[in-house]
Amino acid sequence: MDETAQVGGNELLLNGAGVRTNMAFKVYVAALYLTQKQTDANTVISDTSNKRVSMHFLRELSSENLLHGMNEGIADSNSAAEMEAIDSQMKAFRQMMTPVKALKEGDVILLYFTSAGKQVTVNSKALGNIEGTAFNRALLRVWLGLKPVDVWLKKVMLGNKLPLQLKSQMHLPFKVCKKLFALHYCMFFIQPRAFHLHVRGKRLALCFNINQ
Repeated sequence: MDETAQVGGNELLLNGAGVRTNMAFKVYVAALYLTQKQTDANTVISDTSNKRVSMHFLRELSSENLLHGMNEGIADSNSAAEMEAIDSQMKAFRQMMTPVKALKEGDVILLYFTSAGKQVTVNSKALGNIEGTAFNRALLRVWLGLKPVDVWLKKVMLGNKLPLQLKSQMHLPFKVCKKLFALHYCMFFIQPRAFHLHVRGKRLALCFNINQ
């Protein structure tokens, strides 16, 4: 992960970075770059100085799934009035991302936040610009708002250290695990230091160990 980034002629510093997980699957590494180090989320969101959020993908993801997740994240983190105020920008963002059919492992999305609005690039290819700082704030709340998509990711993006080191062990293919989670007869057991998935009474090699 780069320690610095250039946005609008300003050199930004890496404020914090971490892994976005969903159902224990590692989706992408998100990194926040600011003009100066900051640990307060509200200050970061309200500040109009240049910023950058990078998303380094760790697995394949369709643009449809990405947009669905982003739409949910924005809706969960913003009020109805705030959502109404950025309706046109949301439509422009969805239209901008539509040509990106899928994101592969190793792909990178860069979100540039400036006083003029936001620029989006995928693998260094510019997709376009969205004007307005209101949309900047709404999008930043996805990671830094009161209801972030990942609480632990919010902490590390704000430069905080996690109290626990979370380690995952995944011995089943991703597609198989997706089907297993969809089965109604799956049973989940939480033990003091592990989380296990049982299907039809058989324990599978899926566990999440928490080590201090």
